[in-house]
Amino acid sequence: MPLKFSREEYSCRLEKLRRLMDRNGLDAVVVTNHQNVNYFAGITSILAGIAGGYGTVRPLIVVLPKKLEPTNIVQFTDEGNARANSWISDVRSWVNLPFHHQPLESVLRDKGLDRGKIGMELSREFHLAIPYSSFQSLKEALPDAQFLDAADLIWELRMIKSAAEVELIRSAARITAQALHENLPRVEIGMSERQIANKIGRSLLQHGADKFNYVSAIAGEGTYEQFCRLPTDREVREGELVWCDLSAIYRDYCSDMSSFAVVGGATEAHRKFIEIARDVHLAMVDFIRPGVRACDVMFHVKDSYRKAGLDWNFDIGRCGHGIGLELAEQPSLDDNSTVMLEPGMTLALEPAILTQNGVYDMEEDVVVTEAGCEVLAPVWPR
Repeated sequence: MPLKFSREEYSCRLEKLRRLMDRNGLDAVVVTNHQNVNYFAGITSILAGIAGGYGTVRPLIVVLPKKLEPTNIVQFTDEGNARANSWISDVRSWVNLPFHHQPLESVLRDKGLDRGKIGMELSREFHLAIPYSSFQSLKEALPDAQFLDAADLIWELRMIKSAAEVELIRSAARITAQALHENLPRVEIGMSERQIANKIGRSLLQHGADKFNYVSAIAGEGTYEQFCRLPTDREVREGELVWCDLSAIYRDYCSDMSSFAVVGGATEAHRKFIEIARDVHLAMVDFIRPGVRACDVMFHVKDSYRKAGLDWNFDIGRCGHGIGLELAEQPSLDDNSTVMLEPGMTLALEPAILTQNGVYDMEEDVVVTEAGCEVLAPVWPR
């Protein structure tokens, strides 16, 4: 069975990680987060990848030493999966439930890492996908080992996408844009938020998405500040703005996009904010280029709204973020991020404005290029 990426690409990821280990004084990195396991080993699993489900019941673990060969540690139900779909040939399996730290302890001892400095996913939007009690037991079993945070090292690699990764994200974005373009103009008076979201969700699958993270639809005065809630049975009325936010998944890679339509046509009150939001968004696209700090993008968006006579009020802590194996990952385009944008970074841009009559956001996904940035699938009219 062919791998999702070439062996050379996976090997390159490991070699880059090893250079970062050497720079940071680590002897190994152990990953348990499903997306990190996917990134370094190429394994995905219906058992380990369900948030709140099997994630900590049958975890997938990858041990990535600085000098020795890497090892996959899986529950026996995923052993065949790991042997068939990972580039890593050393696969160790365990059987008994509940999960116990012993299989990981055994591999670390086998590799002489029981006195080593071991990096794990301890911060920066990661979490361990093994129970905390198991992590504590591991530390007690290996008192001479040091367990340190490796989140920054992992993000340093994952933030820069290969050409093959960019193409998967581009496909996810195209599917998402197509579903929005086809379905939002067809929203009618009397349709419920849930009906609209379900219609767009079916369209994502019909156009090639493997699945989706979510599809949201909200409409009506007094609801727009609830922009993170799930759609309801509330019916859309004439003159209301319907805002849809969604994330499709294609070959494990995510889009994160949004768009809106006004049922019966936009009023002057709508058009004012549509034009301002569009101008700020397009100016943001033009501003993004290699060498710009992530925080400077946030400052630019705020300044653009000020020049238009508005205070930016879509205060979600940032105006955009990375996308990839997760729908929201590093870099974060916020006031505090000093990350320098580089070619290969893929970003979701959402410099929205929030009012009583709408969320004015047509979120687009872009990739930073040598010359600036490219919109992967346009949503805003140009």
